[in-house]
Amino acid sequence: MANWTTTGVNPLTIATGTNIVPAGGANGAYLNTELDRMHRNLIADNGGVEISGHVVFTSWIYDTNGSVTSVRVYNEIRGYSAGTGLPNGGSTASGALSQLFAIGQYSSVTLPAEVYDGTYYQARVTFGANAGWFNLNAPGAPNRSTGWHKFTIERLADETTVNFYVDGKLGRTITGATIDTLDSLILGGGIGSTARDSWMDGIQVSSGAPSITSDPQSLTTNAGSTVTFRVADVGGITYQWQLAGTNLPGATSSTLTRANVQSGHAGDYTAIVGNSSGSTTSQVATLTVDPAGPTITSQPQSIARTVGTSAPFSVTASGTEPIYYQWLFNSTNLIANATNATYNIASVTTNDAGDYSVIVSNDTASSVTSSVAVLTINIPPSITTQPASQTVFPGSPASFSVVAAGDPTLTYQWRSNGVDITGATASTYNIGSAQTGDLGSYVAVVANPHGSITSAVATLSFFGPPIITVQPQNQTTPMGNGATFTVAAVGDSVTYQWKTNGIDVTGATGTSLSVSNLTLAQDGTVYTVLVSNGSGSVLSSLATLTVTPVTGISFDFNTPGQWTNTPFNLTGNNWMESVVNSGGFNNPFITGVPFEVS
Repeated sequence: MANWTTTGVNPLTIATGTNIVPAGGANGAYLNTELDRMHRNLIADNGGVEISGHVVFTSWIYDTNGSVTSVRVYNEIRGYSAGTGLPNGGSTASGALSQLFAIGQYSSVTLPAEVYDGTYYQARVTFGANAGWFNLNAPGAPNRSTGWHKFTIERLADETTVNFYVDGKLGRTITGATIDTLDSLILGGGIGSTARDSWMDGIQVSSGAPSITSDPQSLTTNAGSTVTFRVADVGGITYQWQLAGTNLPGATSSTLTRANVQSGHAGDYTAIVGNSSGSTTSQVATLTVDPAGPTITSQPQSIARTVGTSAPFSVTASGTEPIYYQWLFNSTNLIANATNATYNIASVTTNDAGDYSVIVSNDTASSVTSSVAVLTINIPPSITTQPASQTVFPGSPASFSVVAAGDPTLTYQWRSNGVDITGATASTYNIGSAQTGDLGSYVAVVANPHGSITSAVATLSFFGPPIITVQPQNQTTPMGNGATFTVAAVGDSVTYQWKTNGIDVTGATGTSLSVSNLTLAQDGTVYTVLVSNGSGSVLSSLATLTVTPVTGISFDFNTPGQWTNTPFNLTGNNWMESVVNSGGFNNPFITGVPFEVS
């Protein structure tokens, strides 16, 4: 470290290969204890005079552990009253310290009313109205973190206002600093501080507008690649990259990286580097993007779908845009309007099964065809021949069969009267000797991995009069409610006629009979059903209706629409309400509401 003098006990050492690019050369300065400290006199670097007015001091520090708050690693720019500063080759200034600005990592703050925040970096003004250590925690200022950080102290031309920056973001502005010329730099924490491994690089001091030391270079690259432009400068704090004279949003650092460049990224790039004294624009760097033919980066995939569902295919390609697509069916058939990176069949049929591929091209006149994606159509079962009803003599054999289509392997399960038949798992179900217990309905459930279907109902019955398999049952219900009687029978061309107390019920010719709004007068009614066909008739067993009285009831006649049945017999009382309807009641002997009878 030529032209640097040891200020502490030990010098900082050269760290080969540990540097910040492109601010400093190939090496950095290494600090590992609080005794490592060096200084440089600025007067010789400034034409033999101290620095006054506007000044920018920049240094890069590598923070090895941003979460450690007990460590002090910082750099300083100073001024001494004698006007000679810290001498190169010596350790003692001839005059008293008259101003000091510091920036980096510190373990406390001393500015009045300031509260230490170890998640941020710190800075210091030694003389002035706002003297002390303070946090660099202005809105937008970065938090501490491991890695290289750019620390900048900018004293404005008025010499009393000082801005402190971390990574180009303003961390704090201090006003009222004591005016003094500056003449010395110091690297490393103060003697007695707690230090640890750290590196420093890119030390710069300047005044006035920034000067560019290395302009961005023109580049030629292929479409789809990544390029980086860099500008190196002295005194720069802010950066703004432009393309063809227009600001690029977010491009506000000394480097500009553009990924997946296309023809639209080609053009003239410049960097505007600024500070409070002005700005400097770099020379033009031209980006030339050679067109690239298309390349498929993600192939369409084979899929299997069930009839009626959607089937999407997609491809991902790179290359010079615009990129064009044309989907193919079975390699040669162009699919109309299938010219996007995705192709979707909204509702597939068996005719859609086959090979799908896509031709990808662009304006380079080159093209590439994707690999083949196979669409397999899963076919759920369908029944082509339904089982037929059977009428046989008792003791004779009977057989039910179903014919189905669909992807193999089809499975079968026969059911009788809604219950699975054990072992009946073939397309045909045989009954060797039909008995009364075999009579009823039969269906077959056909399935494969893609779905299932139930056949139409086939009935097994005997020749001769019908046979009742389920008799109507007695019913008990409270007055005002309803009841339903049902019957089940087998036989050829069966008809039904319900009867009450032996009298036919008009229109009651189904397998069930429902009655409603029952009164006590219907208590004890006997219901039967005559089941007939061309070979004879059979009368069901008797089913008795029991209607129970209401033994406790409450009425609120202020609420209309509660009761619509008439009359109501109230047992345990010696009166009958003659009419209760949705509008109220008309019993002349009852007045006032509500009332309760039980």
